Amino acid sequence: MMTSTKTTNRSDAMRAAWATRRAKVAKAPRHASTAKATAPKDAPEPIPAKTAKKRAIILSGLKCCCGCGEMTRKTRAFLPGHDMKAKSGLIAGRASRELRERASTIPFLNDPRWKKLLQEAK
Repeated sequence: MMTSTKTTNRSDAMRAAWATRRAKVAKAPRHASTAKATAPKDAPEPIPAKTAKKRAIILSGLKCCCGCGEMTRKTRAFLPGHDMKAKSGLIAGRASRELRERASTIPFLNDPRWKKLLQEAK
């Protein structure tokens, strides 16, 4: 009966690969706190990607057009749901300063009835 040498060679190769991986893992630090301790003291701490992204959004944003005063993303006129606040404000006869200033960039204000309400609003 013949045995296949392919499976034996392959299993030996896999055994060697896993032994290499285990050796690398054994040398690597397990927690972020130990990784910081091994880093050089003069190296700057990296800024987490989420923090940098949030900072960029806040710095490049504009005030929400509904009048709440919160910052939006770079290309947005409203925070989620705040366009309805602005619409209800227009129906009630009030409009925020931001809404009046950026009216040309807000898509729903291209409709003639919303333009009319914006002109009538104080």
